[in-house]
Amino acid sequence: MVFEDDFDGNSLDTSIWRNDYPWMRANHCGSFNGKDDNGEYYTDGGNIELEDGILKLIAKNEAVFEKAIPYEDDNYELFCNGAHAGLNKRWFNFTSGMIYSKQQFTYGKFEIRCKIPSIKKLWPAFWLFGECEQELDVFEFMSENDNAFFSNRNIDLTYHRRINCQTESKEQCGITLKYTNGWFTDMSEDFHTYSIEWDEHKLIWRIDNEEIWSVFKYHTQGGQELLLCGNIAQAYYVKDRIFPLDQPMNVIANLAVRPSSNSTFPAQMEIDYIRVYQKINSQKIVEICSEEDINGSTVAGKEILVAGSNCEVIIPPESYLNLVGKNNIVLNPGFSVKNGGYFTAKLTGTTMLKSDKNVADSTKEVIGRSFQVHNDNSMVITDEQIQIYPNPANTSISVTSNNLNQFDELNLYDLNGKLVYTNKIESENSMSIDVSLFRKGVYTLQIVSTKTLYHEKLIIQ
Repeated sequence: MVFEDDFDGNSLDTSIWRNDYPWMRANHCGSFNGKDDNGEYYTDGGNIELEDGILKLIAKNEAVFEKAIPYEDDNYELFCNGAHAGLNKRWFNFTSGMIYSKQQFTYGKFEIRCKIPSIKKLWPAFWLFGECEQELDVFEFMSENDNAFFSNRNIDLTYHRRINCQTESKEQCGITLKYTNGWFTDMSEDFHTYSIEWDEHKLIWRIDNEEIWSVFKYHTQGGQELLLCGNIAQAYYVKDRIFPLDQPMNVIANLAVRPSSNSTFPAQMEIDYIRVYQKINSQKIVEICSEEDINGSTVAGKEILVAGSNCEVIIPPESYLNLVGKNNIVLNPGFSVKNGGYFTAKLTGTTMLKSDKNVADSTKEVIGRSFQVHNDNSMVITDEQIQIYPNPANTSISVTSNNLNQFDELNLYDLNGKLVYTNKIESENSMSIDVSLFRKGVYTLQIVSTKTLYHEKLIIQ
């Protein structure tokens, strides 16, 4: 798993999500024949709530006078497919919420567990979007009529993009499967899991872990997957010419509203979690020497070597790099993350390391399993051998390590980030903490030094 948000906090994590499209807050051009099929304006957080581990995207029947494109003037003229579509600042009849990942991903399994609203001309969706207007719809409930019985059971699974990415032509081509499950299940009555798997050769859609649809880049004339092995007769296979390109895409969840919707408002799409999984080649050693070696924002491999001799890798503001390694990750001189940039790294089976500062200058800002600066100024992430037990605990815990005294202090934070305990580390190998007076719940235990920071989730029962 290379990305996860369980929405356990009190507010949206804006380090990984934005609440609008990067280019606009409202789709003034709908996707059907250039008509204005989206009646909603996506507010700056006003239609997003987090409660009890659930993210709610809330559509409201409220009129607002706002700019569709925030960075353009009020009187900036908008166009849809070459036709004039009015001025930038305009009235919208509805407001709603969306989340749009700041990270991008090339290949993987993309999964959401959510509950859709009962639909009367609402349009909940979970999808991927990238260059060349490439789109993978994990699901869309299109809701083209006012009949909730049919709309709550009619799921669109789609992939489409521009036909020619080398020109300015906007002409698109795509394929949609309309899935109904025999009209048996009202998907608005409970939470369901929706996912898509995307790799170089195939797409697989699943609902509640049941495979619904599969598409292959190369297939026989009968539609069966074609394994590219050995000599294949030229006329034997078919190539899907709009199969997704190997280009990174963002992850999006939103609740759109048709202009003529007569749904009951407020309506909400409830999200339990969003996760992204990617396969790690356990035999692959990955070397990152420049930004060209990063396809998307996630890089995975047995061993990852970043920067070094004659290499400089800089993560600029508003950019991401997420590393997932099996054995180790080495950050050499020449690697840095500028203020406003985001960097995460993880060894499989460990917690995540994060930084939004210049790594070389601000190692104390890093949060992770282990982050060490060596004498040669290289930086290495390893699985430091620190034991915390018992965990879960109810009376006391012991913290042990062969080199515990290399750290300076131990801190304990609650879920709100409030420091509830701190103590200097003076013991060489172990120390104990009385937790009997703390409230039951989930805490973060941090062990810090000048150049190393370790953290672990602690449950107090």
